[in-house]
Amino acid sequence: MPAQAEPNRSTVGITAVPFLQIHPSAEVNMTASAWTALPASHIAAFHVNPAQLGNFARSRNLSFQFAPGHIDWLPRFASNFIMKNRSLAAGYNLQNQFPSIPISIGIGYMHTFLDRGVQHYFDERGNLLDSFESFEQYDAYAVGLHLDMPVEIALGYTLKQIESQPTKDSHAFPTAHDVGLQLSLPLTMNDFATRVSLGYTLSNLGDGVDYNGLDPLPRKQKLGYALSVAYQSSGSGNSVPWIALDVKAELRDMLVEPGDEIQQWEYQSLPGSLSFRDHLLPMRSDDYSVTIYRGLRLALLETLEIGMGLYAGRGWPEPNRTFGLTINSGQLTKSLASYHQIEWLDNISRYFELSYTWSGLDSFDDDHPLDETRYHSLTFTIRGL
Repeated sequence: MPAQAEPNRSTVGITAVPFLQIHPSAEVNMTASAWTALPASHIAAFHVNPAQLGNFARSRNLSFQFAPGHIDWLPRFASNFIMKNRSLAAGYNLQNQFPSIPISIGIGYMHTFLDRGVQHYFDERGNLLDSFESFEQYDAYAVGLHLDMPVEIALGYTLKQIESQPTKDSHAFPTAHDVGLQLSLPLTMNDFATRVSLGYTLSNLGDGVDYNGLDPLPRKQKLGYALSVAYQSSGSGNSVPWIALDVKAELRDMLVEPGDEIQQWEYQSLPGSLSFRDHLLPMRSDDYSVTIYRGLRLALLETLEIGMGLYAGRGWPEPNRTFGLTINSGQLTKSLASYHQIEWLDNISRYFELSYTWSGLDSFDDDHPLDETRYHSLTFTIRGL
């Protein structure tokens, strides 16, 4: 896919390895991947902001996520593009053993593979000369840290080791880096819990991709904010969130400036194209210089989550919309164990949970290659250790 480019200006430059920007999992995709600012406990959020691994470690110890089968990528463009993704994370909240140390530490691994199909090479008479399997993949290794303070702070770093072979004669092994920060202010009043969050990520930092000449990485900055409100019923010493609503928005700015000639480019210095007046305050991009991502999520009894999202702006003259749902076993098995007084099921519900997520991505342009993209994923989690 071409890198995101402004439709109202002439550009000839593209970035290499744009597959690094693909939403890797159903949970990330459900709310338009707007996870830069909102603290998340699900595993794949560190793809957007590596600081999320610190948030994961506050309440989770081990988690494994994968997509059963595969994801048909660009279904409107090609029938043989296939994406596979799996993630693993581990974390620990040091306050469980050392109350005076308000630190949670998480580490994560993600593998994403994009099969771009078979390329055939023919001579001038149409005789088949050779066939080649085109692919791209990366392994991401990340660490995140969360500091439990009046204003919570989370920091994170990701190393991506990439392999890209889009054609038979183009093969590269670039490296990219992500760094992320989150600030979050939790507020509680009676049975209502509110959280205001800010987040910032610099993604895909690195020199470039050397096929037969240096091409740019899809370097981006992401700046977002989020608001969460939850109603909690307090009883028996536990606080159970009956209903929670998350609203989030963020700006993403491609820090690659094309030149006047083919293969001419340079990385933009900060603050890039972001404007506090034109973009951050109105959360709009009338000049198509940045991309706006918005997400909304509703959670019921920690069991059912329903989400939707929208993104548009630079590279997306027609908006794309996302949607999906998650079903989580945690609170459901806990309620069943309590009602039927099943001790072994109660123990399972304390330490183990299983969740399934389905989500979709559609475009307002029915002929867009991304239209009718569908995701699904399973996640196994151990907590409470």
